[in-house]
Amino acid sequence: HIEDFKDMLADAIKIYGKNGKLLVIVDEMDRCRPDFAIRTLEITKHLLSVPGIVFLYAVDISQLRKTVESMYGAGMDAEGYLPRFFDYISVMPAPSTRDYIWDILQGFVEGNYLNDLTIEFVREKNEFGLSLRDIDRILGAYQVMHNLFLKEYSNIHARKLYLFLLTMKYK
Repeated sequence: HIEDFKDMLADAIKIYGKNGKLLVIVDEMDRCRPDFAIRTLEITKHLLSVPGIVFLYAVDISQLRKTVESMYGAGMDAEGYLPRFFDYISVMPAPSTRDYIWDILQGFVEGNYLNDLTIEFVREKNEFGLSLRDIDRILGAYQVMHNLFLKEYSNIHARKLYLFLLTMKYK
């Protein structure tokens, strides 16, 4: 029955997939319950491995190793276990936090204040150990405040103060 399912899936991908291919992106599986994450890996490997289907996992591999160890015990060779499920493991380079902050602020902050606010927020990012998710949350709130009333302030110190207070609120 499993082979029939795989044949039907392969046929469907040939017909409906783009150029006979189907890309499935699995994100943040490393944040799932350990049993769910391992079961998902096993199902995709054994049940859904058919020609034309490609799985792209966006995960923190070190967290996934910990998941394997928590499921099978600390003596489990997670380094040897995980490559059974992945053909290729790549590490994304760390983004430039300054460029990331600059790009976000550039969307709504006027030119005169852009550099000062970027420098200030990079300093706060380092001081408070902000993640990219933290940065998005804080700058999203800052953008709302900017659009409502901060754009009227000509004093850069007031703008910096609001950015600092938002950072304090979230961290």
